[in-house]
Amino acid sequence: MKQHLEYFNIIFLIDKVYFYLHSALFSRFIRFAVVGFSGVFVDLGAFYFLHSSLFLSLTLSAMLSTEIAIINNFIWNDL
Repeated sequence: MKQHLEYFNIIFLIDKVYFYLHSALFSRFIRFAVVGFSGVFVDLGAFYFLHSSLFLSLTLSAMLSTEIAIINNFIWNDL
C-alpha cells in the first residue's frame, strides 16, 4: 500500500511539472530570460563599438551601452 501511495505521489508530481512546463507562465519566463540574456550581448557589443570605434571614454561608453541594452530589452519584451 505504501508503494502505491509513493507511486501516486510521483505520478501526481510529474503531472504538475508537465503542466507547469507547458503553461503560459513558464513560456513567458523563458521569453524574458532569453531577452535578458541577449541584452548582455547588446550591452557588450555597444560598449565595444562606442569605446573602440567612436573613442568615447569608458564611463560614457558604459552608460550609453547600458541604456541601449535597456531600450533593446524593453522593445523585445513588449513585442
